[in-house]
Amino acid sequence: IIHCALVFHAMCRKLLVEEAEAFLVTMATEYDLCPNHVFYGSLIYAYSRRREYDRVFQVFQRMEQAGFMPDTETCNYILISLMEIGQFTEAQKFFEQMLLQGIRRNV
Repeated sequence: IIHCALVFHAMCRKLLVEEAEAFLVTMATEYDLCPNHVFYGSLIYAYSRRREYDRVFQVFQRMEQAGFMPDTETCNYILISLMEIGQFTEAQKFFEQMLLQGIRRNV
Protein backbone atom coordinates (compact mmCIF):
# COMPACT_ATOMS: atom_id res chain seq x y z
CA ILE A 1 0.00 0.00 0.00
CA ILE A 2 2.97 2.32 0.58
CA HIS A 3 3.91 2.23 -3.11
CA CYS A 4 0.33 2.98 -4.12
CA ALA A 5 0.23 5.84 -1.64
CA LEU A 6 3.41 7.33 -3.10
CA VAL A 7 2.06 7.14 -6.67
CA PHE A 8 -1.32 8.50 -5.61
CA HIS A 9 0.13 11.34 -3.57
CA ALA A 10 2.41 12.35 -6.46
CA MET A 11 -0.64 12.56 -8.75
CA CYS A 12 -2.46 14.71 -6.21
CA ARG A 13 0.54 17.01 -5.69
CA LYS A 14 0.55 17.60 -9.45
CA LEU A 15 -3.25 18.19 -9.28
CA LEU A 16 -3.92 15.23 -11.60
CA VAL A 17 -7.21 14.41 -9.91
CA GLU A 18 -8.76 12.46 -12.78
CA GLU A 19 -5.74 10.17 -12.86
CA ALA A 20 -5.76 9.88 -9.07
CA GLU A 21 -9.46 8.95 -9.01
CA ALA A 22 -8.84 6.33 -11.72
CA PHE A 23 -5.91 4.98 -9.71
CA LEU A 24 -8.24 4.47 -6.71
CA VAL A 25 -10.37 2.24 -8.92
CA THR A 26 -7.30 0.35 -10.09
CA MET A 27 -6.20 -0.11 -6.49
CA ALA A 28 -9.56 -1.62 -5.59
CA THR A 29 -10.06 -3.79 -8.66
CA GLU A 30 -6.55 -4.94 -9.53
CA TYR A 31 -4.71 -4.80 -6.21
CA ASP A 32 -7.62 -5.36 -3.81
CA LEU A 33 -6.56 -2.35 -1.74
CA CYS A 34 -8.87 0.16 -0.11
CA PRO A 35 -7.81 3.77 0.44
CA ASN A 36 -7.21 5.01 3.96
CA HIS A 37 -7.55 8.54 5.33
CA VAL A 38 -4.24 9.60 3.76
CA PHE A 39 -5.55 8.92 0.25
CA TYR A 40 -8.71 10.91 0.93
CA GLY A 41 -6.69 13.75 2.44
CA SER A 42 -4.44 13.93 -0.62
CA LEU A 43 -7.45 14.08 -2.92
CA ILE A 44 -9.07 16.79 -0.80
CA TYR A 45 -5.82 18.75 -0.99
CA ALA A 46 -5.74 18.47 -4.79
CA TYR A 47 -9.36 19.49 -5.29
CA SER A 48 -8.98 22.45 -2.93
CA ARG A 49 -5.87 23.62 -4.83
CA ARG A 50 -7.86 23.35 -8.07
CA ARG A 51 -10.66 25.35 -6.41
CA GLU A 52 -13.15 22.56 -7.08
CA TYR A 53 -14.89 23.00 -3.76
CA ASP A 54 -17.89 20.81 -4.54
CA ARG A 55 -15.48 17.95 -5.14
CA VAL A 56 -13.68 18.73 -1.85
CA PHE A 57 -16.93 18.21 0.04
CA GLN A 58 -17.84 15.11 -1.97
CA VAL A 59 -14.52 13.46 -1.19
CA PHE A 60 -14.83 14.44 2.46
CA GLN A 61 -18.26 12.80 2.54
CA ARG A 62 -16.79 9.65 0.95
CA MET A 63 -14.08 9.71 3.61
CA GLU A 64 -16.62 9.92 6.43
CA GLN A 65 -18.78 7.20 4.88
CA ALA A 66 -15.71 4.96 4.72
CA GLY A 67 -15.34 5.48 8.48
CA PHE A 68 -12.17 7.56 8.49
CA MET A 69 -11.44 10.53 10.73
CA PRO A 70 -9.71 13.49 9.07
CA ASP A 71 -6.42 14.75 10.37
CA THR A 72 -5.61 18.41 11.07
CA GLU A 73 -4.29 19.07 7.57
CA THR A 74 -7.41 17.66 5.92
CA CYS A 75 -9.58 19.77 8.22
CA ASN A 76 -7.57 22.83 7.18
CA TYR A 77 -8.47 22.23 3.54
CA ILE A 78 -12.14 21.76 4.43
CA LEU A 79 -12.11 25.01 6.41
CA ILE A 80 -10.34 26.89 3.62
CA SER A 81 -12.85 25.55 1.09
CA LEU A 82 -15.80 26.60 3.24
CA MET A 83 -14.37 30.09 3.64
CA GLU A 84 -13.56 30.40 -0.07
CA ILE A 85 -17.24 29.87 -0.92
CA GLY A 86 -18.38 32.27 1.82
CA GLN A 87 -19.74 29.66 4.23
CA PHE A 88 -18.28 31.28 7.34
CA THR A 89 -20.95 29.97 9.73
CA GLU A 90 -20.46 26.44 8.38
CA ALA A 91 -16.70 26.85 8.76
CA GLN A 92 -17.13 27.83 12.39
CA LYS A 93 -19.45 24.84 12.99
CA PHE A 94 -16.96 22.53 11.28
CA PHE A 95 -14.12 23.89 13.42
CA GLU A 96 -16.13 23.39 16.61
CA GLN A 97 -17.03 19.84 15.56
CA MET A 98 -13.39 19.18 14.74
CA LEU A 99 -12.38 20.18 18.27
CA LEU A 100 -15.17 18.10 19.82
CA GLN A 101 -13.89 15.06 17.93
CA GLY A 102 -10.43 15.61 19.39
CA ILE A 103 -8.76 16.67 16.16
CA ARG A 104 -5.93 18.99 17.05
CA ARG A 105 -5.97 22.52 15.73
CA ASN A 106 -2.94 24.28 14.33
CA VAL A 107 -1.25 26.49 16.89
